[in-house]
Amino acid sequence: MSGIRQYLSYASLLLLMITINQSYASAWYQQTYKGQASYYHANGTGNCSFSPSPQNLNVVALNNRDYQRSNSCGAFIEVEGPKGKAIVRVVDRCPGCKPGGLDLSKQAFQQVADLRQGRVPVRWRFIPGNVTGNIQVKFTKGTGGRFLALTVLNHKYPVRSVALRNGQGQWFELQRKPYNIFVRRARFGQGPFTLRLTDIRNEVRLTPIHIKRGQHVTTEVQF
Repeated sequence: MSGIRQYLSYASLLLLMITINQSYASAWYQQTYKGQASYYHANGTGNCSFSPSPQNLNVVALNNRDYQRSNSCGAFIEVEGPKGKAIVRVVDRCPGCKPGGLDLSKQAFQQVADLRQGRVPVRWRFIPGNVTGNIQVKFTKGTGGRFLALTVLNHKYPVRSVALRNGQGQWFELQRKPYNIFVRRARFGQGPFTLRLTDIRNEVRLTPIHIKRGQHVTTEVQF
């Protein structure tokens, strides 16, 4: 009987920890922030390991706190400044920015303030991304054998976690690096493989996936 009580106590504690963690994730995403915005000459690349995006340079580098060790990568932000509003995508980290601070692309800064101002106070918040199509996965060139490394792209909400299931039903949780690449070393077994994607709201999507070294793969899902 004592063993059952101990198990139930452990299960209750685990459920409480999950609930607290989910509440924190929701609160972090739903806040409105204040800070100073500056600008830089962006090309869409940065610490989030994304490719250049010359067709859309409404991007931003986030301060260390709000970058959240890359958890904010790919998130969309609505920024309001003295001149107006801009919607930007998180692609980089700004080590020199104070908490709440943003380093906007030159193109985005011009929408919220005059360039001559250089630095202005702003308010900003995370918003769902107006993306087209399904989530994409980019496998690194180092992927192969017992090593898996990937970046998740084109997601409506920030990605919280990634896991891979093999054809035998075994799950492998991937570890997120501060540069926004999910990695795992393991004996992955045989396919077919399934990818589990969880967003900041704890919404889960399952999609079949073909592992292709160094290539982009479009999934069957979106948040």
